[in-house]
Amino acid sequence: MAEYWQPTAQGYFARVSKQPALDAVAEGSTKEAADNLARLKKDELAKEAEKALKDTGWLPAILRMA
Repeated sequence: MAEYWQPTAQGYFARVSKQPALDAVAEGSTKEAADNLARLKKDELAKEAEKALKDTGWLPAILRMA
């Protein structure tokens, strides 16, 4: 699934609350990256989270294979 889907600002991060977005960055990138984004407002956070997870293969739990 990671080959076909990317977490984007419009398609994913704008639709989840701030904490799940930060959790995604911490999981798919680093905790430090997530901590750096924590101060941002939601729309800017969504854009930066997209950049942080671009091409990492990170998927939300619902899209992961068991």
